[in-house]
Amino acid sequence: MTTALSPSSTTHLLIPALQWRREDTPRARRVAAVALSTELNAVITLASVAQSATELGCMGLSIRQAWEESADNLLALAGSPDNVELRVRPGPDSYHLFVRGTRATSWLAHPRTFHFLHRTVRSRVGFDPVFHLPALDSEYVEVSTTRRTRETFTHSAVYRNGFPVPAHLGHTRSNAFLLAA
Repeated sequence: MTTALSPSSTTHLLIPALQWRREDTPRARRVAAVALSTELNAVITLASVAQSATELGCMGLSIRQAWEESADNLLALAGSPDNVELRVRPGPDSYHLFVRGTRATSWLAHPRTFHFLHRTVRSRVGFDPVFHLPALDSEYVEVSTTRRTRETFTHSAVYRNGFPVPAHLGHTRSNAFLLAA
């Protein structure tokens, strides 16, 4: 049986986060990252601070182990792996989806959690959503309830086998799933 963690305990837990990939980052400042696509990385945070491979190593973890642990932590913070607590705030053409205890955008940073979120949203809207990314640290995800495209966001991604793939590389439908700031 998995026990739900308190959202206030996140300062002591590893949590995944999305980060734009940047090849120009000096090696001394690089954080531990897992490449999710050509444009996005998953980084591992502790108290909202991205950790380096050295910092993770001091915890006795490889980058992969820390990434897996961070996904477990997301699931535990949201309720339990079998009963994730989602909160929906309806709007005229969309709704805001909140995940208990965590930033909704963190759920795109690991295949297990992104699969759950995608499956849940797809069952509600009836089509494969496109994820528009204006901010990577949003507390909620805005889901369009229509197939209308929102052209206001530069970066878009779709779900492919658990990973966020740039929409221009893997999807042409005009469905919208918006990550709001």
